[in-house]
Amino acid sequence: MQYSVIIPDTIAMQLERRSGNVSRQFAEALAVQKYRSREFTAFQVGEMLGHRSRWETDAFLKKHHCCGYTEEDFEQDGKTLDELFQQALR
Repeated sequence: MQYSVIIPDTIAMQLERRSGNVSRQFAEALAVQKYRSREFTAFQVGEMLGHRSRWETDAFLKKHHCCGYTEEDFEQDGKTLDELFQQALR
């Protein structure tokens, strides 16, 4: 499926001058945003962008400062470890 985005010609020309393929830029920006909001998995990002391997997707996400392990994940893991430690002491 294809979607179209309408932007002013002056902006489109500026985007193309700076980095070429505007369609690709939009696709990558959408993939990053959806991954960060946890609406897409890394697999879906790779599929959307046509990556050939998980490593390519991982490199892409790293380049865009997207880590799958959040501060909330860290806090939850800490709570889980505390609970397991307490159970082990009983």
